[in-house]
Amino acid sequence: MNRHKVELHLDNIYASPEFEHAYVLILKEKEGDRMVSIIIGEYEARAIIMEWKGITAPRPLTHDLFGNVMEAFAISMERVVIYRVDKGIYYTHLYFKQGANILRVEARTSDAVALAIRMHTPIFTYEDIIENERLRHSDATDTTFIGHDAPKMEGGDEHEKEYNQLRRLEDDMQKAIDDEEYELAAKLRDIINKLKGGH
Repeated sequence: MNRHKVELHLDNIYASPEFEHAYVLILKEKEGDRMVSIIIGEYEARAIIMEWKGITAPRPLTHDLFGNVMEAFAISMERVVIYRVDKGIYYTHLYFKQGANILRVEARTSDAVALAIRMHTPIFTYEDIIENERLRHSDATDTTFIGHDAPKMEGGDEHEKEYNQLRRLEDDMQKAIDDEEYELAAKLRDIINKLKGGH
């Protein structure tokens, strides 16, 4: 199957209003208005922001070191390709060139974007991915759990039950964030907001 590539650019990055110590990375297509939003960690977000804003650290950071090693060994970074999305996790390949050889390496999307900005490398995804993500974000009202059933309320009066359920949901959401299961965390957040809004 011949998949059509879509070039992206960094459109925005900001602190997540839902998740503590997480950021939202917005990549927008160059020739249109569609975009993908990716939840990333605080460290990776800072690295991207520094590269984006042209801020130089006093000492080389991890992405700077990687870029310096590439330059020392005459390796060029050709492109970044977000090739798959599965349960909210984005999977990305880096393509490098050394002489006549093309090398492909798996990377976290946040690291790939930080390197792409530093090395002035184009970022791509596929038409089916950006279209599916557009449709998924437009239908963000689904509150179905992924992987397990919703916790059951046990014991106590109604207010205590509701309080205990919210505490369990919030604990589950924080664990999902810590494990980088952001799709699950988003589902839990929606359920928590729905329960809080109903009282």
